[in-house]
Amino acid sequence: MIEWVRSLGGYGVFLGVMLETFIAPIPSALVPMAAGFILIPTNNSLVEAMIKCFYTIGLIGATAATLGSFFGYGVGYIGGKPLIDRWGKILGVSWSEIEKVNKIFTTGLKGKLLFLASRIIPIAPLSPVSIGAGLIRMDIKQFTLITFTGTLPRYFILGLSGWTLGKAYEAISQSIEMAEMLTLIIIIISVIYIIYKVKRNKQLQTI
Repeated sequence: MIEWVRSLGGYGVFLGVMLETFIAPIPSALVPMAAGFILIPTNNSLVEAMIKCFYTIGLIGATAATLGSFFGYGVGYIGGKPLIDRWGKILGVSWSEIEKVNKIFTTGLKGKLLFLASRIIPIAPLSPVSIGAGLIRMDIKQFTLITFTGTLPRYFILGLSGWTLGKAYEAISQSIEMAEMLTLIIIIISVIYIIYKVKRNKQLQTI
């Protein structure tokens, strides 16, 4: 993917980010940070680097991430309900509870801000969050808008970091990869807690 960036420029950024959204183990910071190091000349001023980074990495990365995220969203949307209907009793959750979780993220301001933060923060993995959004059947328009709005500053910051750090971007991207795995664990625990809380409130209402 780094060779794609080196030889194809912005097209390489697009292909690399798109692939990363399909395959979760690929660190999301690798492509934009490599692009910042490779595509932006070191003798540019900060302002020049920021402008080039915005157009070459930020906009292209956000577009590719948004389009690529539709794959994970589709997997969650299509496969989520059959999974819950079949294994929900074993998992301790019903589809009606999933629908309540959907309302938290679709209509609640806190849910929208949380989803936006998961797109902006570089250590938040894109693929699992997209699958989760599809699973709870988040409104596709909101999903698209928030994903693009959040990944734009994400890739801009990562690209600018690659230009600033130089060759050290490789070590930093590996550290971000480890942080992504930790964040994924936290997200899974948080989703389980939200489902438990919704289920608990339902039980209290029936008493």
